[in-house]
Amino acid sequence: MSLRPDTQYAFEEGQFNATTTSTCENALGGLKSVSNPSGIAACFNVAFLNEETSIFGADVKLYYVSQANGEFTNTKWEDFNIKLGSRLIEFSGMNRVFQNTTSNSTTDSPYLVMQWRYSGRVNEIIPLKKLSLEEHRYLLAPNISIITKSPSQPNTIIDASLAPDTLSYTTGYLANDANSPYNMTTSEVKTQLTNILIATLEFEVPGIGLGIFPTGLVITSVWTGLFLAIVGYGTFERKQYRSFHERRLKYATSTRGYGNRPVVS
Repeated sequence: MSLRPDTQYAFEEGQFNATTTSTCENALGGLKSVSNPSGIAACFNVAFLNEETSIFGADVKLYYVSQANGEFTNTKWEDFNIKLGSRLIEFSGMNRVFQNTTSNSTTDSPYLVMQWRYSGRVNEIIPLKKLSLEEHRYLLAPNISIITKSPSQPNTIIDASLAPDTLSYTTGYLANDANSPYNMTTSEVKTQLTNILIATLEFEVPGIGLGIFPTGLVITSVWTGLFLAIVGYGTFERKQYRSFHERRLKYATSTRGYGNRPVVS
């Protein structure tokens, strides 16, 4: 297993960029088509992660693989933008560092279309130092989408998820020992993030402390109190009704045969 990196706050421009370019192109070299209509595949890598501050830096390269189709037909690369999604990451500092101006009609594949770099911060409730590198891989991987304007309806924005066509961790400390890329499905990432979150929110040993403010405990206590109050009130009402009914029967028996019966209160 790879060692965790030393604390860094900036990309090592030369080495990191050269390495990601070569490893991304090698990883995508066997692709002849993609499943999304943009014809684009993504290569995602993490340059650094500071476990003390939960801040990390990442690189996303977008490659042309096959002709666009469907609603992305006739779209232009220079009009492409990216959208990142993650349940536990706050993104910032999105920076487009490369944009290819060559015509979209190229037949070379994979062909670098654009490159983005950004910063991210993991939600503070996640104890990064307690997670394995495998859990880091799932935690830091974003859901990457391309957004652009529709060629046929310029006022309409269209998008395509690159999740099925994203290769991750081709280099860097999150790469595996074989340097083979990861292609993580959306459902797989969601499952792993849920497991990480559940493990994070588990209470510590009773009497020592709670890992988080017990919001769930407070809410549960309130609902339990309301439930007991409702049940208690219902029991009281039933007893009152039973007592009332018994008195009615008693008076009815004692006055049987008379036209006027006493009023029971």
